[in-house]
Amino acid sequence: MDKKKSQKIVAITVTFNTSQYVIRAIDAIEKQTRKVDNIVIVDNCSNAEEKNRIENYVCKYSNIKLISLNENTGGAGGFSRGMEYAQNSLHPDWFWLMDDDACPEENCLEELLKGAGTEEDVGCLIPLIKGMDKGQYQLYHYKRESRFLVRDIPAVGALEEIPSKVLVESSSFVGPLIAGAAVQALGIVDGSLFIYGDDLEYIYRISRGFKVYLIRSAVIHHRDILTDGMIVSPLAWWKDYYQYRNRLFFITKYAQSGMERQIGKMIFGLMLLKRMLFALLQKEYAGYRAKRIRLLWKAWQDGNHNKRGRTIDPVEYCAGIKGTGGKKVG
Repeated sequence: MDKKKSQKIVAITVTFNTSQYVIRAIDAIEKQTRKVDNIVIVDNCSNAEEKNRIENYVCKYSNIKLISLNENTGGAGGFSRGMEYAQNSLHPDWFWLMDDDACPEENCLEELLKGAGTEEDVGCLIPLIKGMDKGQYQLYHYKRESRFLVRDIPAVGALEEIPSKVLVESSSFVGPLIAGAAVQALGIVDGSLFIYGDDLEYIYRISRGFKVYLIRSAVIHHRDILTDGMIVSPLAWWKDYYQYRNRLFFITKYAQSGMERQIGKMIFGLMLLKRMLFALLQKEYAGYRAKRIRLLWKAWQDGNHNKRGRTIDPVEYCAGIKGTGGKKVG
């Protein structure tokens, strides 16, 4: 029997009021030339309409497990819960993590498995991500880390320069196939990160003990981030908070020495200070200066004091901004 065909594969995705995306993603997973054994959908406490739509959809398939949570635990919490269920109840050889706005090509899983080859220490196989809206490959997902871990460095250049497979240190949760051996050795996604940076931390964690490959022949489609130039709304600043807070956790956990940890945190602190000064001085922040500075300061404090979980509720935060007539600023 072909060992690869006998291996059990479980796909895991997380949704929060995005039934239109998760349904498309699940349909694409079900159409794979290499079939998955099970699909786990974690619903992060969607509203009643969205939840009903997903529940009605799940009835089409016998291999789908829907886990409905009573609170929004963020993408990190959702993936953590889905992996926990899969590990304890389904015992897969591979965990296929899938952001709900991703859509793998029909042979994506088959090509990922081919990329493993006969190597014994492969921990993660990552597909080539192509934007749905712009039609361009999203090469920014594939990363290496700077010496002091304060920023991501592109792991690949132009598409034409990418070999059949290439080692990377981290990526997003747009379709990485995680080996069960890596999960057993290193654990599941850190749900305490809530959102943003959980994918960076988890794939990087795997790359410390196993090989992580980008597989060029495996292609997955993913929504593009469409922005109006460099304009950012104060409504999105809560995302910055989690990115900065969780980066501090990352530096603390993975710095190679106490000295490098201190240097990394100092560099990152200066980067946050620069952002605070920018908010203080730039006219575009008028009316929102204090809000921006408090948010950045909270990220610094919470990151340094290891304050985890949903420390800022996105819904409550956005309601507060809208109450002040929130506008877009540069």
